[in-house]
Amino acid sequence: MNTDKILNEYINKEKEEMHSPFLRNRIIEQIKVENSFYEVTLWQKVMVAASITIVAISGMLIGSMYNSPLNDNGRLSVNDSQIENFTIIADESE
Repeated sequence: MNTDKILNEYINKEKEEMHSPFLRNRIIEQIKVENSFYEVTLWQKVMVAASITIVAISGMLIGSMYNSPLNDNGRLSVNDSQIENFTIIADESE
């Protein structure tokens, strides 16, 4: 009950206050400015598309220039649990 009384007093106090008559207009103009959309020109769209294309093509060119060296120096990947059998096979092949 006490909070209701405090709230009602506050609301009545706010209603009694006189506000500037131009306050409403200033608030509405500020809202219009904030809600206005930025117009994107044709040149901006073209430049964004061109930059994306340049980045994609340069990435493909850089990727195609890379040659991985062949590491085929007779290496063999062997399961360690059967390494003893490998030595027997290696001795027989010589």
